Amino acid sequence: MLVVSSQATAGDIKKWVDSEGLTHYGDKPAGIDQSDVETLNIEDTFDQQAYDEATERNDAREQRLKESDKENEKAEKESAKAEDERKEKLKTRRY
Repeated sequence: MLVVSSQATAGDIKKWVDSEGLTHYGDKPAGIDQSDVETLNIEDTFDQQAYDEATERNDAREQRLKESDKENEKAEKESAKAEDERKEKLKTRRY
């Protein structure tokens, strides 16, 4: 995720069209007559509360996934152990 502070960008982003008709955006137009450069007004639309809430939801989801992974790993180990025991019983029956 890219977060840009409005203080760092407000009034700093420029738009210009080069000699080939290509539109460019940046903070330092090179080799262009400054009268052909448009300064863009960038508003800060970052919502800290929404970001914090999304982070909490993501953290909770990650925790649930970790717990689920642990449960699955435990079940796989128990299944493998039961399979080993079953094979061992079959060996002892044959002899």
